[in-house]
Amino acid sequence: MDPATGGVRVSTKVAGGANQPRIETDLGLGEHQVSGEEGRIEHSFGIAVLAYLLLIRACHQDILPGKPWSVAQLQHALRLRVITNQVEHNVKARLTNARKVA
Repeated sequence: MDPATGGVRVSTKVAGGANQPRIETDLGLGEHQVSGEEGRIEHSFGIAVLAYLLLIRACHQDILPGKPWSVAQLQHALRLRVITNQVEHNVKARLTNARKVA
């Protein structure tokens, strides 16, 4: 991802004399995950773009105007938020169950 533009990086590499499209994003979509079929490449790229947009929507409050940010930082913030919410939910559920038993 280009931090200046906030765009997803896509490149075409020459492999073995034939053009092999290679998708490179900070969302973890790489050559090993996509076969050479054009339809599969388009599908995988579309999923990567949707994941990128979902991440931006879910973590928009972590993107501050004028401050640099990266997809990796947003992913980390989202993971922490999800884990924290799950732990809070589990603690509340156990406390509720303990009160019912007592």
